[in-house]
Amino acid sequence: TDKKPQGYSTLSLASALQFFHRKNALFVDAREKRYFDYGHIEGAMHLPLENLGEPPPELLARLQEKPNIVLYCNGSGCGSVYAAAKRLSDYGIKNLFVYSEGWPEWKAARQPMTMSEAMKKDIEEEWNPQQIPEEEL
Repeated sequence: TDKKPQGYSTLSLASALQFFHRKNALFVDAREKRYFDYGHIEGAMHLPLENLGEPPPELLARLQEKPNIVLYCNGSGCGSVYAAAKRLSDYGIKNLFVYSEGWPEWKAARQPMTMSEAMKKDIEEEWNPQQIPEEEL
């Protein structure tokens, strides 16, 4: 049985991409700042779980203005996204969606992202491996 808290739905990559390309959702990154700073879904707002103890009224008002909120973190093993969804739901935020595979899947699918210089270097090496000279084969 599904024991996840009520108040949100989960999304696949295809569904997350529909929200992204239709520009009808705010993507919210629930990861720690260092991960967000390294790289995140393009246009995402950083809102780590530790900032949701008692969110300021202006933050809640901003979230309530959005037609849809898509929360994500470091993939299916990251419980922060579910806790963040539960807290936001408890504060009355509606239209919450959890993109459960989150950043790792988005990055692997090479979808629009904001990258730090360090990430750009890592991605370049990962996606364009150095060719081994034939004489070494």
